[in-house]
Amino acid sequence: EALLGRIVDASRRPFLYRDLGVPDTTEGRFESLALHAVLVLRRLRRLPPPADAVAQDLVDALFRHLDRS
Repeated sequence: EALLGRIVDASRRPFLYRDLGVPDTTEGRFESLALHAVLVLRRLRRLPPPADAVAQDLVDALFRHLDRS
């Protein structure tokens, strides 16, 4: 949950929308969140255990977050 919180915060940084042209819409916010999550998951894939368990926990937390949204 803490890692997901940091990913969500990073995906909502104003400069992404203001300076980089990410649309400030539901779809734009989802795409930013998905991009940030994928980048973290790709990094976790390169790390030794327990990174694989952390990655699965992150995916589970991400889907819970999306379900609540």
